[in-house]
Parts: sequence; structure tokens; C-alpha cells
Amino acid sequence: MNRILSDVAAQPGKLRFDRAAENFNEALPIGNGHQGGMVYGQFPNEKISLNEDTLWAGETAPNPISDGPQIIERARNLMLENQESEAETLIAENFLTAFNQPYLPVGELFIHWPEDLHTNEYKRELDIATATASVDAKTSYGHIVSNYYGSYPHRVLAVDIARTDGPKECKVLVGLTSKLQSVSEAVGKDIILKGLVPSNVRWDEVDNLATEENYVEYDEFEKNQFYCVARIITDGKISIHLGETCVAGFSKLTILIATRTNRHSTDAMEHCIDDLDAAERDLAQLHEKHVEDFGRLFNSVELQLAGDNSCQQSIDGCTHNLSANLAKTAFDYGRYLLISSSRPGTQPANLKGVWSEAVDPAWWSNYTININTQMNYWPAEMCGLSECHEPLIDFIEELAKRGRNTAKIQYGLSGWVAHHQVDFHRQTTPVGALPQGPIENCLKWGFWPFGGAWLALHTFEHFQYNQDINFLRNRAFPILSGAASFIASWLVDDPAHPDQLTTIPSTSPENTFLRGDGTVGALSRGTTMDIAIAKQLFSYTISAADIIGKGKSDLINDLRIKLARLPEPKISEDGRILEFDKDYPEAEHPHRHISPVFGLCPGTDVTVENQPDLCTSMKRFLEFRGPSGTGWSLVWKARTYARLRDGEKSFEFLDRLFEPVPSHVDTTADDGGGIYPNMLMACPPFCIEANMGFVATVIELFVQDKDDFVHLLPALPAHWKTGKVKDLKLRNRVALTIEWQRGQLTSAQFTSQIDQKVYVKYLSKVYHIDLKSNKVCDMASEFDFQNLEFT
Repeated sequence: MNRILSDVAAQPGKLRFDRAAENFNEALPIGNGHQGGMVYGQFPNEKISLNEDTLWAGETAPNPISDGPQIIERARNLMLENQESEAETLIAENFLTAFNQPYLPVGELFIHWPEDLHTNEYKRELDIATATASVDAKTSYGHIVSNYYGSYPHRVLAVDIARTDGPKECKVLVGLTSKLQSVSEAVGKDIILKGLVPSNVRWDEVDNLATEENYVEYDEFEKNQFYCVARIITDGKISIHLGETCVAGFSKLTILIATRTNRHSTDAMEHCIDDLDAAERDLAQLHEKHVEDFGRLFNSVELQLAGDNSCQQSIDGCTHNLSANLAKTAFDYGRYLLISSSRPGTQPANLKGVWSEAVDPAWWSNYTININTQMNYWPAEMCGLSECHEPLIDFIEELAKRGRNTAKIQYGLSGWVAHHQVDFHRQTTPVGALPQGPIENCLKWGFWPFGGAWLALHTFEHFQYNQDINFLRNRAFPILSGAASFIASWLVDDPAHPDQLTTIPSTSPENTFLRGDGTVGALSRGTTMDIAIAKQLFSYTISAADIIGKGKSDLINDLRIKLARLPEPKISEDGRILEFDKDYPEAEHPHRHISPVFGLCPGTDVTVENQPDLCTSMKRFLEFRGPSGTGWSLVWKARTYARLRDGEKSFEFLDRLFEPVPSHVDTTADDGGGIYPNMLMACPPFCIEANMGFVATVIELFVQDKDDFVHLLPALPAHWKTGKVKDLKLRNRVALTIEWQRGQLTSAQFTSQIDQKVYVKYLSKVYHIDLKSNKVCDMASEFDFQNLEFT
């Protein structure tokens, strides 16, 4: 157990250090959705790394391949002739387009204190409830207290420094620097960084033509630019020395930071100044309004857990990392990160939320839509963060527009499509083409036309919670119907089962298998995930159509017919659900993805009640896949076990998430998982989706809202026998507060915004509750939980 986890267990809600951060994985994140900052708290040379949500390399997304329909038809025919290797070569060499581009860092704000400054006492912390990082240090230049936060209302990052009991001659230098081509200029009380956005970034890990000299390329016309402006407000004296800003004789120093790119506006610099002017005018209330704005979202739900907090002992005699206090802090931290990286009007949270320091970040810090982007938003609706979901909805809507062109040109099909990697430019074509030719086994991730279909499900889930008919009619249904139209036209008759439909060719995200001749393959027929997503998408689209009065359209009639023709999953001889069309030996065992369980989790089509045998097969598959995994893989497994009603197994995987990872370990890996000292979860390296997914998984141990029932304490682990979840959000505009003691439910308070019936399951019994609009109904007043009978 590392120091930070022990400190968190002792004082939930705060991440506390007694030293400065040495690297990114020890720094503390702040953000306002548009901007992100990582606070190091170093003396005498402090730095805050900076990001802005629209700063991505590249100019436009690749165009679809015009002869794509012919390539797909030839590949399908090769598959039907059992020439899978030839089909893979054909697609890899002719169907893939250029790689997408990375999310980039703006740069760093630096604060250079006198070189002879030394600290006597030091404390650095993040107060999650107020979204404020701080450094409190007693130094040779006085008692220095610094607060750092990101204000969404004012669209700035702020650094407030107060210095007392120190010599008046203290001077600090403040400036901005960047890893990108840029110039910095001090103008009065403003420091202005103007930089160029690279037109292309190449990665040596995939492109063997990349060198230190050519891996970052800039457009000769310099048309894409970014601006970062730091404004200094102080009671000291500001001067400019050798191009750097010097502040002397101060007791108070505030630095406001605004960043913009010209992606959406040609007057980005003017917008930065406007943001800073507005924030400066409101300086006295800036932090107060930030805390109020953040708290409005953060306080929408509350988790309380009672249990062992030693992190060393547990009821089963094993050593565990995950104490009750640590779980609560991680629950709050995941919500903190979502609120800080995804707000109305911003880009959605990418692989690193809004925090990345590298010009060539792992996996391009993109939108990986075969699990990672979706997992970022698992907790949004249930935690009352529906407005944090809006950037993803906007993103899907924009993706659908571009994806229609890809579907039409590259596939010759109706509707819209997107593949597994997307960037700021809303790339919808399959990635993987390089000058030197395709990467070996690139189809396992490059060719997967179901990413858009998976994303589309989020729009209906957004509606389920909010019940906004106008949203469903005008925004969600066009997205759903477009995605469903593509998938419906992508399906073909199964030659082996003419009454069924399938997908040919087909892949399962990022996984491969061994063919009979020992070669590694990716293309299959009707992978389990393909069919599961199609079922969920068709069901949601039909339901949406029925609600808005379009249930008799030609498309919906076609979806009803095709939904009935989709096959059940294949099962191996030893009872496992299969991933591919046959029980091939796995080429990468154990693999991190658990795609075959999609219908159960995160989908809702399969439940332990309606398909118990299939759930048993899924559990056997999970056992076969093994206990290891990346951070997000551990979360996905934990949530799946929660839906299998196995709280102990779910806790086991959640516990593994908290295996300490040294902060210097920052290499890509297929397994490992764990947590860095700053509680950012590791793939490794840091990827944010595990932090978000943890929140949703913990909730589903206590409440599951699916299959027309609200399940109470469906997978309660023995470690958390006493607790409370306050104001959890359910579908159909219902809020729920539940409490339990010693493993038994003691209270369940429902509040609905409309009159309606709710069906509740608890310990295999079903109860129906009549809810009246805005009236609290406590099940404890109607049921005797001790005897499970009506009172």
C-alpha cells in the first residue's frame, strides 16, 4: 500500500502529499471542461501543465475510399470460399485510411521562486468536494499558500498565491512555454503564448518511418494556431526582464489562464482576453462561484460506506487495497474527473480526459470507441451528471453526419458508420494505412464498423433518464435510426443457416485467434459482439420509434424482421460463450477485452432472470479469460460480475484496480492495471476510463435499474455490509436513496417527478410501488424488510 492510498483511507475526500510531484502521475488534476491543468507544487521551480480541449493535431479527417464497396464484396466472397487470409490481406492493403491525430498539450505555466528558497513544512492536496488543489508550505521566503482550480463559469484556470511572514524582497518569474512551435511575449500584466498546431504527428510505435526530425509536421501556411494567455493580478510590482515577467514585493498573486484555438473561431486571441477580463472583474467571487457551480453537480449524489479501513485486513483474512474510505474517495474522484473534463459546450472526455503532457501520447489520447469512450460516461446519468453527458451526445451527432458519407462511399450502404478510433476531426473511416504498408494484424482494431452503433445507444439511455420527447424525436432517433440502417444493410444471410442473419467479414475488438494452419487471424463471421450490438441497437431504435409514433415505418418494420433473425450466441463444448464463429484457440490469451459479454454488460438485452443459462456461459468465459487485465478491463469485468449478482467477485476485480503502480511506470501494456499515486488509474499508462467506470460499477453493486425492475442490493459484497447511497438517479426521472445495515436493506426512498408505478426486486421478491409526483415514498413504511412481507 503506497502512502497516498493510506492517507486517503484515513481522510476520505482528499488526496494529500507531503512532497511535490516528481512527474505527471503524482501531479494533481484541475479542469473546467475546456481546459485541464496538472499541479506539481514544486519549489523553487513550480509548473502547471496545461491542456485545451480543441488542441489536436491534423487538419481534416481522411476521405472514404471510393472503391470500398467492391473491396468488401471481394473480401466477403473470399471468406465464403474459406480464403480468410486472402480476405484479410485485401482489406488491410486496400480498405484502411490514414491514422487519426493526437490530442496535444498547450504547454506549461512556470513560476520560478528564488533559487535559495527552501521549505520547512510542506503539504499538497486536492480537495475533491471543492475541486481545489492547494500547496501549503512554510519556506525561507514566508508561509506560502497556493490554490489552483478550473472555473467553468468563467472559462479560466486560476492560481491564487498568498504569502505571509516573508521578506519583502521576494521576486518570482512567471512565464509560459510549450513543446509545440510557439513564441511567448510579456505585454503589461499579460503573458501571451502563440503557437502552431501540427498538421501531422507520426508515432514511432506504429510508423517505422518516424524520426525525431520528422515526427511532428507543421503546415507551411500556419493556418491552425492556439493562444494561451496568463494574466497576473497582484499587490506587488510587475516588471518585464529579458522577456519574462517578474513580480516583486507581493503578498497576493493571482494568475488567470485562458486558452483557445482557432478551430472554431478566427478571433481566438480576442476570446482569451474577453475571458480574462470577465474573470478579473469577478475576481473577488471567482473561487466562490467555481465551488458553487461544481458543487451543484458534485453534490447530486452521495455514497457512504462503513467497513474496514485498514487496507491491510479483511473479513476473509486476505490483504486488500480497497477500504471503505478509499472506495468512497475513488467514487467521488471519478465524478470529479468527469465534471472537470466534460461540460456543456466542451469536447467529450478523451482517453486522458483533458490532461495530457505528451506530443505523442499513448494511443493518441483519442476517442477509442470500442469500450473506452463509452466507459467514460457510464456513471453520467445515474449520478445526476446528465449535462456532463451532453458533449458526448454532441460528438455522436457530429460523428453521424460525417459517418453517412463513409457509409455511402466506402461501404455503399445507407445510414452512418464509425470505426474504433476517432479524433477531434470526427474521423469515421477505418484507420491503419501507413506509407510502408499495413501493420501486422491491424484488422483486429482497424476494421470494426460497429463503433458508431455502440455510441448511438448512449442517446437512448440519455432519454431513458430524462424522458425528453423532443430530444428523442429530433436528436436521438435520427442517430439511432441512421446507425440501425447501416447495421441492417451490413447484415447478410448466413449461408450455414439461411433463416439467420450474420456479418461477413467480422471482427471482435482488438482480438485475434489461431487458424488451423497456425496463422493468426482476425476476420471471422458473425462475432458475438456484432450480433449483440445489433440486437441492442435494433431494440432501442424500435422502442424510440414506437414512443414518437414512427413504429410503422419501412425501416422499423425491417428492423423488427431482422431482429427476429439474429442468432443466439454460440457456446463451446465446455460451456463458454464464444467470441468468434468457431471455438478457435486464442492467439492472445488472456485478452483484455471481454466483448462476448456485451449483451449483459454494458448492454441490457441479457439478464440473469431472462437468460440464466447464457449468463452461466458468460461467467465461464470470464473465468477462462482470467483475472488479469488493464485498468479498464478490470472495471468491465467487475461491472459484469455485478450484473451476474456476484458481489464478491466484482469486489475482487475492483480491489485489483488499487494495486499501487509506481509513478515512473508509464509504458503501454496489455495487462497490469492498478493506480498511480495521484489516484489516476493505470492501463498502464494513465487512461481515465477506469476512474469513471469504477463509479458506475460501485453503484451497480447496490442498485441496478434495468429489465423493467429496480434491483436493490443485487450484488452486495461482504466488505460493505453497511452503507447508504443518496439521490441516485433512475430511469423515468426517479431518484432513490437507499440504506442498508449488516447486509440488510433498512430504507429505500423513491422520489418521482411524475405519477408512475415502480417495480422493485429485493431478495427474489417483487414489490410494486405507486409513486406520486414529487412525493417521497419510503418502502420501509410499506414493507417489513426483516420478514420480507407486507406489513
